Amino acid sequence: MFTAFDQKFTGKFSIYDLKDTIRAIGEDIGEEEIEKIFRAADSDGDGYVTSEDFYAIVTKKEFKWLFDTAFYSIQCKN
Repeated sequence: MFTAFDQKFTGKFSIYDLKDTIRAIGEDIGEEEIEKIFRAADSDGDGYVTSEDFYAIVTKKEFKWLFDTAFYSIQCKN
């Protein structure tokens, strides 16, 4: 599921990668909500979400729906 966002396979993704993925799956989420999700996931504030950050955030009910939707959409396209 992490690779749906880490499309460059660097082991991390930026807010721009998150925005690109959200737009690619057709979700209508505002900039503020995307930034809220990203800030919650970026545990050390370095501007990147690592796989450890990612798996910690996807288990939170508040954001789980987004990551599940993104993963499902990307899998259906492949």
